[in-house]
Amino acid sequence: MRILGFHKAISSFCCLLGWLVFTNIHPAYADSKQNLRFTHISQEQGLSDGSVPSIFQDKLGLMWIGTSTGLARYDGRRTRQWSSDPEEKHSLSGPLVSSILQGHQDYLWIATSGGLDRINTKTEQIDREAMPAELSLQQRRVWSLAPNTQDKIWVAPHTRLYLFDPHANSEQRFQAIPLSGDDGAQLRSITSDGQGGIWAALGSRVFHLTATAVVAQQFD
Repeated sequence: MRILGFHKAISSFCCLLGWLVFTNIHPAYADSKQNLRFTHISQEQGLSDGSVPSIFQDKLGLMWIGTSTGLARYDGRRTRQWSSDPEEKHSLSGPLVSSILQGHQDYLWIATSGGLDRINTKTEQIDREAMPAELSLQQRRVWSLAPNTQDKIWVAPHTRLYLFDPHANSEQRFQAIPLSGDDGAQLRSITSDGQGGIWAALGSRVFHLTATAVVAQQFD
């Protein structure tokens, strides 16, 4: 057993040594390291807040940055800002932007601390979606978004999961998807499975849902 462990250690050492030699000698890798360049986006470029919960690059290459005080779009030189104003219906529903998702054609979906918004990237107009009536103001904070199929999206506000259909009647756009979890467990993260379904983390449990909202797997 000791001899086997020794051979494993030697093998691991040789692999590590080979990787180090490759990364320092191989021309392609060396050139890639030399060509790396980082640009800091800060208040000098117009970013109002250094806290960035979300970031997204659209099909035109523009960077959309969600901060704790609003939404910013960076084109490589300057920044355009959107903020939240309770008196302005075409402003963000909440100041904190936690998730950004590509929608149909020229739309982006924006998850905020006050609900779900949609921005037209051509007209730059923001429209707020009416959240389900059963949610309190505190429960309308949307943590995460993920794509479904046929323009539908998964929406994760606070402790519940919804499948949102932008083409349905206003009263039927949010379909509640029940998940069994501990009392008060928060649904803070969902991620796409690449087929219209999602992986969802609710408290200490993880669920895999298909595109038709069927729970395929559950891990406690």
